[in-house]
Amino acid sequence: MPLAKGEYVYNPDTNALSNEVHRFFNQFQSPLFFIPYSLLPTPYSLLPTP
Repeated sequence: MPLAKGEYVYNPDTNALSNEVHRFFNQFQSPLFFIPYSLLPTPYSLLPTP
């Protein structure tokens, strides 16, 4: 389970998709940050997005 923005996929050795997700989080440091998590099969999908 991802704990914070910088703790999800920070390793540059991961695949390109994970790298893009990390870059997306860096670009949007706002309530929009929770929107991608709501699309993942994680407990975050149960939380209401702002």
